[in-house]
Amino acid sequence: MFTKINAVISDAAKSVAKTAISALNKTVHILNVLGTKTVKFFKVNIVNTLTSSKRFAVVVGGIGVAACVVLAMLFANFNTIAVSVITNGQIVGYVSDSSELDDIMSSVANSLTSDEDLTKVDDIKFGLAVVSKSVVENGADLAISVLEAQDDFSSAAGLYVNGEFVVSASDQKVITNALENLKNKYVTADTKSVSFLEEVAIKTVYYTDETAPSDDVATTLISNGTKVGLNVQTTSLVSSTKTIEYDVVTKHDSNRVVGYNRISVLGKDGSAEVKELVTSVNGSEVETVVVDEKVVETPINQIIVKGTSTNGMSTVQKTLTSKGISFLWPIAVTSDMYISSTWGDGRGHHGIDITGDYGTPIYASYEGTVAYAGWSGEYGYLIVINHKGGYQTAYAHMSSIYVKAGQTVKTGEVIAGCGSTGVATGDHVHFEVRIGGTRVNPAPYLGLGY
Repeated sequence: MFTKINAVISDAAKSVAKTAISALNKTVHILNVLGTKTVKFFKVNIVNTLTSSKRFAVVVGGIGVAACVVLAMLFANFNTIAVSVITNGQIVGYVSDSSELDDIMSSVANSLTSDEDLTKVDDIKFGLAVVSKSVVENGADLAISVLEAQDDFSSAAGLYVNGEFVVSASDQKVITNALENLKNKYVTADTKSVSFLEEVAIKTVYYTDETAPSDDVATTLISNGTKVGLNVQTTSLVSSTKTIEYDVVTKHDSNRVVGYNRISVLGKDGSAEVKELVTSVNGSEVETVVVDEKVVETPINQIIVKGTSTNGMSTVQKTLTSKGISFLWPIAVTSDMYISSTWGDGRGHHGIDITGDYGTPIYASYEGTVAYAGWSGEYGYLIVINHKGGYQTAYAHMSSIYVKAGQTVKTGEVIAGCGSTGVATGDHVHFEVRIGGTRVNPAPYLGLGY
């Protein structure tokens, strides 16, 4: 019976041996680190031990074949042959393969405050060991252990931006405070969130006496933000009052001749309370989204009445029409306005006077360039505009002037406020048309029949 048991034991042992040899073959590239003879030594001794030792057979017979197999399986499940990583005479951890050296060295380099310190790291060597699978790490994770084992290195806090080392400080709080101060530069009462666009991390780094960190340098460098690749993004909910500009509406009047061109209703801007979500980077707006808008005052459209009749057109109107010129009345023609003085008017009046309330907008009758804007004796505040075709228009007795000489103006642009400066009675605008410097009756230029 003992012989039969031996036979069974021998078969079971061979099976275990094959399992062990298979595991070794999977890691033969590891064992090659120690040389070919070592590989053969491990294989031969395991086979001999499991197949020819009578003592082993008796022991196995005592324990039982099943128990032996179970123990072998448990051992294989929880343990493995690994490469021990050795530096400065210390085993600092275990990896599965010696090819992890590149990862270890790359991580070590990325954990140093200076590339110069890499030459001061003790050489990394390898050994072989059977260890619990739970203690096997990857090369990148062993970098800290390697550096902790060095005699000449000390640890500090390092700032990393998008995975790249930027600067170090003696303590993590120094970097944290500097980062918070940088973000707070862009925070206002309306700010809802603030963050960095980049991935920011604070990790342990290592240095030698020659490359010791400076807290002042770190604080100054981080405060510059973009110099270390940091961009601060803020989102703010901003409330403001926005102007709603009025539209200009043209109405045609068949009872007026072509060239009659006046404002019948003054336009007035409206307003709205607006809430906007504003996204900014380093204080500059990059996106604005309106999230709420409430109209406070509805704008009043400006209405311009244009004559369309060709009957009774004066020679002046026909000439202007052929040139594509249409003069606008210089003041809105409202229900309470009137022409207080016409051309000549029995006193050699060289223009027409149109009444208006103090400060009522005065408009450029036609596009052109301001030739004069200022005080002019009896005219009071006077504006003269040069137009194409050799025409000029003049506006006198203004209470205020909003343009200056040399400025280009558009038809209907507000240039002054109605008043009674100079020699004048009551608030009005004295309007003139000049051709080649000579004043002419402005009535036909405004579509009037006198």
